[in-house]
Amino acid sequence: MKEERRTADVFGESITADKKLDSAMILLEQRKDFLEGAVRAKEKTLKKAPEGTLRINKADDRVQYYQRTDPKDKCGLYIPNNNVKLAQQLAQKAEDQKEIIVMKQEITHIKKFIDKYPPRAESVYEGLSEERKKLVLPLEESDEEFVRRWRAQEFVPHPVPPSDPGLVTERGETVRSRAELIIANMANQLLVPYFYEKPLYLEGLGTVYTDLLALNVRLRKEILIEYLGMMHDPEYAARAVERINAYIRSGFYPGENLILIFEAEGSPLDTRLVRTLLERYCL
Repeated sequence: MKEERRTADVFGESITADKKLDSAMILLEQRKDFLEGAVRAKEKTLKKAPEGTLRINKADDRVQYYQRTDPKDKCGLYIPNNNVKLAQQLAQKAEDQKEIIVMKQEITHIKKFIDKYPPRAESVYEGLSEERKKLVLPLEESDEEFVRRWRAQEFVPHPVPPSDPGLVTERGETVRSRAELIIANMANQLLVPYFYEKPLYLEGLGTVYTDLLALNVRLRKEILIEYLGMMHDPEYAARAVERINAYIRSGFYPGENLILIFEAEGSPLDTRLVRTLLERYCL
């Protein structure tokens, strides 16, 4: 049983390197756009700012503000307490001027980095002919190849076949309940790769057959989907709690890599919630 134990995804949970780079480049572009917008806004504000600069003098426990409009005048004109707004405007003006200088420097560095970043190593493989691609290994798997390899896993199916041969999914699997039929078909319609009842070893429980083992292709992360349809039955609910606890002990956490879908008398399956969960965690 040891070899069946899974406390983490076989195929890894991290985003691929090229996607991380894509995300980094997008963030840099967004940062540049934000800074350019901030510069424009602050330059517009500066046109309306009062003349001169602010001098602050602290005498004893008192703080005094002065407006300097002549560079030769080291003291400036005293700003009375009833005109503290002027002091605020002058302080903001100085802050905006400093921030504009720093932001423009940052924009320049971001542009240089983006413009001078060399072609990706992956582009060498992408530029090959299809015939040559078949002969060499890429630096990193494409999503299509990753999914193909993930789907190629072999396993021994559930030894007890479903009792109702009429519950057949769009992919041709015979499932055990109409709810499982709905969930599997919805995953298929959303193009979420999945296995039905793939055996899984759980600490303290042994081998179980989880309803669906789905793959989030974007994150290259496996997601377990467990349907618990008789939560109104005390014995069933107790077994469900035991199973959920076993999932957690084995490294599968609700809201992270484990989707739990419940149903009970008076609370039927909500297909809208099922779609929401699949879209949130599997796409």
